[in-house]
Amino acid sequence: MTATVLTDEQVESFVEYGYLTLHDCFTREAAQPWLDEVAPVARLLAARPEGILPDDFDYEDLISQCTSFVPDRVRRQERMAELEQGRPAEASS
Repeated sequence: MTATVLTDEQVESFVEYGYLTLHDCFTREAAQPWLDEVAPVARLLAARPEGILPDDFDYEDLISQCTSFVPDRVRRQERMAELEQGRPAEASS
């Protein structure tokens, strides 16, 4: 894949609508692990179009549907341990 610059039309669309649709950026196979993680959250939100309060759903059930879920708290602890050991922390994604 080669990198390209956004067209004027894409820039105008982003400014007007606040988002940009990009086509053919990566293969479905490359995106599949991410899609597998997003699907449970998307299903939960679709089932509750009125919105969800932070204490109004079963976290454990949602987490059990994700294969690589790592809470932010765990990430912070891992980064702190790396820093304490003198290793550079990985960039967050």
